[in-house]
Amino acid sequence: MAKQIIQNPVITLNGTALTANISKVTIALSADDVDQTNFGSLGWRERQGGLKDGSISFDFQNDYVASALDSQLFPLLGTTITFDVRPASTAVVGASNPRYTGSLLVTEYSPVDAAVGDLGAFSVTYPTVGVVLRQVV
Repeated sequence: MAKQIIQNPVITLNGTALTANISKVTIALSADDVDQTNFGSLGWRERQGGLKDGSISFDFQNDYVASALDSQLFPLLGTTITFDVRPASTAVVGASNPRYTGSLLVTEYSPVDAAVGDLGAFSVTYPTVGVVLRQVV
C-alpha cells in the first residue's frame, strides 16, 4: 500500500473553502473506555467501547482583508458549523481519498497572535458536535 504525502487537501468550514489559510489539520477521534470488570472476570479487566468523541485542530494563517479569514471566523465564535476535510483535492472521493464530515463548535478564536516580524498565525482545537462521518462514495 502506498503512503500518501498530503499536499493539497480540501478543508471547508461552514461551506467556505479555507485550505489556503490552513497549514495543518488534525482530526482526533476517541471512544470512552468503559470498565465492565466483575467477579467472573478471573482477575482480568473487561472493557467495552462507550461514547465517542472528537476534535479538529487547525493551524490558521490569518488574513484581514475584506471577506477573508478574519471576517469569516470572527462571527462564528460560539456557534456550531459544518466541516469537510479530504486528503486530496484532485482525487475523487473514494477509498484512497475519504471525506470526513460533521459539525464542530467554534469555542475559540485568536484574531492576533504574533511577535514582531512573525506570520499572523494561530492554532485552535474545536470539539466535534454529533456524528463524524467517513464517506468513500
